[in-house]
Amino acid sequence: MFIPLLDSIIEDLKRRFTLPSMEAYDLSLFIPTTFLQQKMYCTSEYQDRVSNVSKRFSSIEPNILHGKTILGELEIWCQKWKIIAEEGIEKCPDNAIEAFSSCNAKVFPNIKSFLQILSTMPVGVASAERSFSTLRRMKTWLRSRMGETRLTGLCLLHVHREVNVNELIQSVIERFANKKQRRLDFVL
Repeated sequence: MFIPLLDSIIEDLKRRFTLPSMEAYDLSLFIPTTFLQQKMYCTSEYQDRVSNVSKRFSSIEPNILHGKTILGELEIWCQKWKIIAEEGIEKCPDNAIEAFSSCNAKVFPNIKSFLQILSTMPVGVASAERSFSTLRRMKTWLRSRMGETRLTGLCLLHVHREVNVNELIQSVIERFANKKQRRLDFVL
């Protein structure tokens, strides 16, 4: 009963956290609260991750510069927010939209471009919501007519319509027919 559900969850996690999506997650390194909390600003690991991000997303935004230019801009960006956080002048942005609106495009053009990319990226997928709405619809229609195992299986079949069930029908019939002696022959 739980194995199809766990398999579905594991596959969703693999699809959700692919290498490109994890590289996209590194765009959050430009949000001041993120790099201040992790205390990794201006370290070599931080600079390497930012260099990889700039290479990865240069095809989306052709005006993004590589190398020392982006690292110099990043160092000034980090120092600005470090001083603001220490002196408590204003609240540090904790999301991409706030960071984008507080970023001056004339001073930090590359960081502004990265924050724009991060702000416009989709946040999630709707597969969990889709499966819950499917389950709710089917429970309403099939209330108390079947067990939990069968209901879960039907919901998974409904959500994952791309699976070709016709190939599996014959093996299910054979398995059911061979389980015990029957009076009728099962033929498809």
